[in-house]
Amino acid sequence: MSLRRFFSAATATIVLVSGIAAFSPAANAADPFACEIHIGGTSESYEIVKGYGSIGSGCVGWTVNVRIQRSRAWPILWETMKSARITGPGYDQYVYYNCAGTGTHDFRTSVWAERNNPWGQKEKTSAVLYEVVC
Repeated sequence: MSLRRFFSAATATIVLVSGIAAFSPAANAADPFACEIHIGGTSESYEIVKGYGSIGSGCVGWTVNVRIQRSRAWPILWETMKSARITGPGYDQYVYYNCAGTGTHDFRTSVWAERNNPWGQKEKTSAVLYEVVC
């Protein structure tokens, strides 16, 4: 029994085993979850809350935002206070929020990546920065 592989221009693999053809996606086929997102920590200094995130090169066609969020209620509801769009791979996108005079809150950084299909949504969040006094 021989196993032969043929690679088509459509980045798919056709495998022939004893005259039976089977379709298998190639390793470089377009993957709806190929957008790699990275999240940095959340920090605070002098009432400025800072967070950052970045993306990999597979995020073409995705809308990706890094956000500073604070908790508002129990059960926890996260409210976006500041947001910045990540426009390309290879660098960290920072977002800053001046929380002066708003009280004591828990903050986190979130990176939200979205594509125009029901399977193209991803989110990563940093650990929560607890009880920041603003």
